Amino acid sequence: MTEFVGLPKEFCPPEKAAEHIAYLNTIAEREACWARIPANWHAMIGILVIHAIGRRIADMPQKFDRQNAIASVPELWRAPVKALVLSFWQTRHLRQSAISSSEVTA
Repeated sequence: MTEFVGLPKEFCPPEKAAEHIAYLNTIAEREACWARIPANWHAMIGILVIHAIGRRIADMPQKFDRQNAIASVPELWRAPVKALVLSFWQTRHLRQSAISSSEVTA
């Protein structure tokens, strides 16, 4: 078993901690959980949190829901999460366009 030195068991593995934070719904809940993670783990888990929250928000079909979800991201992560969600949506649009154009030519 891999040991994550200095990381409490409730946050092991680090991906589990990121997913847990992503599924919290308010800034206060996310910040409270983040405060319990040791500072030496913040850099790594912070990156994982950005991606976990971004994936969760990008999966929301309604723009209004995505906007509200981005508003509930702590300031620390809001800009990178928003950029990631926009990137996911642009890529999704490009993939759908490619599929549509290939169906037309077939």
